[in-house]
Amino acid sequence: MKKTILSICELMLMATFVSCQSTKPALDAQKELPVAQEQSVLDSISNIYVRVNVEPAIASTPQDVYLYTHYNSNTYLLDSLRTNGNTTLVLKGYIPFQNAVMLTFEKRGAREIRLILTPGDSISFDAPAESEVAFNNEVEIPQLSAQTEWNHYSRLNRILRSKTDSLISLIVHTPKADTLRRHVLQQQFDTDSLAIHDMYAGLAKSANPYLVDHSLIFLNIDYHEDYLYKDTLLKKFPDYRPFRLHYGLEASAMETPESKRIYAKMQKIKKDRASVIRFSNDTKKQKIKTGKKLDINLHKMDGETLSLGMFKGKYVLVDFWASWCKPCIDNMRPLIDIKKRYTNDFEVCAITLDKLPGAWKNRIESVGMQDFSHFVGVDFSKGKMYPDIEALGFKSIPQNYLLDRNGKIIAINIHGEELIKKLDELIK
Repeated sequence: MKKTILSICELMLMATFVSCQSTKPALDAQKELPVAQEQSVLDSISNIYVRVNVEPAIASTPQDVYLYTHYNSNTYLLDSLRTNGNTTLVLKGYIPFQNAVMLTFEKRGAREIRLILTPGDSISFDAPAESEVAFNNEVEIPQLSAQTEWNHYSRLNRILRSKTDSLISLIVHTPKADTLRRHVLQQQFDTDSLAIHDMYAGLAKSANPYLVDHSLIFLNIDYHEDYLYKDTLLKKFPDYRPFRLHYGLEASAMETPESKRIYAKMQKIKKDRASVIRFSNDTKKQKIKTGKKLDINLHKMDGETLSLGMFKGKYVLVDFWASWCKPCIDNMRPLIDIKKRYTNDFEVCAITLDKLPGAWKNRIESVGMQDFSHFVGVDFSKGKMYPDIEALGFKSIPQNYLLDRNGKIIAINIHGEELIKKLDELIK
């Protein structure tokens, strides 16, 4: 709970923090410290507390959990701990101003959760189930106004970006002779593009400086309008260093070797957990190539198995994905419009590699993939991949196979514009 009543030990620690203000250099806009000196302050003072409740399966898995943040060109490890069966994990750290703080689980649990915290925040929340935390890094913590606003912005941004990306694809593939359709699509694109601009402009007026700083990046890159907010923001948030850095009133620090090491470690954890699929060594792998049939069953959640032959007469994209795989979702969004475009001749057969059904079902609904044919590649009761799926032997997702009307492989790992071009050729 934000600024809640803390334990006696925590109160003593906060009292120490206050007394240290007169003896330790402050990390604020008035005086910039060398990065090494900043790190020493981070290590010795805590002004944020994160208490996260996790499932027993996550707690019992030997792994490290990290709390870290990034600002002024450097990544700082705020705290870390080892899971030892504890279902309540408490991490703490120091941040000099409102900022994004990332919570990362090494092996199981949240790959990364973004928390928008303000100095003095003490929060407690339940971690999302297993590793199927939304790749958007969103958790709902009502007492954090910045977190609530960030989640709303993130969802709106995804919706608008997805719409404009789809419209670009439709405009490009609409014949120039069809001027009326191109005009309608262009008008809709202009409307959605203006909505994106207005979204950033609205965010620049937020009471949460971290969100304002985020909006300035896009107002600068996409519209060159960040200068319009300079005087107002420097007056409204005089001690918020990121604004001074953004407008060139302070010099950026050089990244330290320690920062590079921490950043590389966090990125490796995310990469290893994002898309790599691990197979058992004793499964005989299929030889997959174009012209051959894809030899798999279609497994339903209740254990029933069907045949790919059920789609005979249509072109089929067999797509392997998971709710926690961001590249998978990025590829799925355009497929929604592609399927609508070729309604009678094209089917998307989406096979999840999720280990839990809840996250899989939620992702289908949140992304809007209800019109796809959905199957599972993992036996949920055992937590293991079905042997025929494992026999395909691919090493990462997203992974897909485009099949002809008789179930033979036409292309492997085909996406977006390339897929549309191929379907145009085949169906016309």
